[in-house]
Amino acid sequence: WSMVNFDAKGQRNNPYETAISKKTVSSLQLTWHLDNLNDAPYSLQVSSPVVAGGVLYVGSRDGRFYARDAVTGKKLWTVKLGTWVAYPAAVANGIVYVPVIAAKRGKLKALDAATGATLWTANFKDGAAGSPVVANGRVFQSAGGPNPLYAFDARTGRRLWKTDMYGGCWGAPAVSNGIVYTLSDHSLNAFSAATGAKLWEQDALVGGSDVGSAAVAGDKVYGDNTGATAAFDAATGALAWKVGAGPNTSPGIAVAKDRVYSLDAAGVIWNYDATSGAASFISGQVGQHASPTFANGILYTGSPDAVSAYDVKNGATLWSAPLVAGVQASPVIANGMLYVLSGGSLYAYGLKS
Repeated sequence: WSMVNFDAKGQRNNPYETAISKKTVSSLQLTWHLDNLNDAPYSLQVSSPVVAGGVLYVGSRDGRFYARDAVTGKKLWTVKLGTWVAYPAAVANGIVYVPVIAAKRGKLKALDAATGATLWTANFKDGAAGSPVVANGRVFQSAGGPNPLYAFDARTGRRLWKTDMYGGCWGAPAVSNGIVYTLSDHSLNAFSAATGAKLWEQDALVGGSDVGSAAVAGDKVYGDNTGATAAFDAATGALAWKVGAGPNTSPGIAVAKDRVYSLDAAGVIWNYDATSGAASFISGQVGQHASPTFANGILYTGSPDAVSAYDVKNGATLWSAPLVAGVQASPVIANGMLYVLSGGSLYAYGLKS
């Protein structure tokens, strides 16, 4: 799980997870935890973890950035980067890319994944907003209002291009087939990954401020905003279908095979047909607020008081763990482990041996 939405396509679906299954998920238990990541326990502006090469990377509000053994929690290294690491990092080819919020301008820092040493730093006139995505030797990063989108050489940090978007963009870009997709509170935008030229803009999801990230699967790109979920032709931006409306509660969606999973305004989990948009319930339980994550036939999400796992076939609750402060960011599943942020702490759950 090397980027905020698993990979550059943003599907929030780990297709390689086999250890945690419908038969084993009930044996998940707390293995280790890391505290004091956030001084505002109920804020959603916290850095969820990423996992690569057996190492978990996570940032904190005080600017510290941690590398821990993903299974045991053993300290590998910690560095102080600045004032606030509020968005998840991305890992590729031995480099960790970390967005840092500063008082006057944001930064994107590239760290050696093995040591934490800084390799290069890119500065923004605006604060970094959302998480970086790495694809084909380039790093793509949005930088908050007025929402420029940047592309950097992933090895050197040289800026390749910058383009402006309309509206607030707080989620990570999605990249597929040479196109970068960004979802703002005004539009879904498509840009050339090579040049930054705008290819198309679609306003079918206009409105709302808690927007998340687009996800690309096959020939479609999916997104949600204002409580609506929609599918578009990935090449042209033509609207394929749109379902729902109301205040948005979900910062992202999950896509697996021919299904799209999202939350509505009440925090109810929905299961959409990826082609037609036909909808059915996963769970009618209200109050879910962490966008869903999919792995091995199981959908994970969080509520104000627990993290839960659901069977996508029938909506049955397979496992749940109480968390007094609720779930602040979408769960991450990697290599038989489940990671959840709650109350400024990171909780790591593993299977009983």
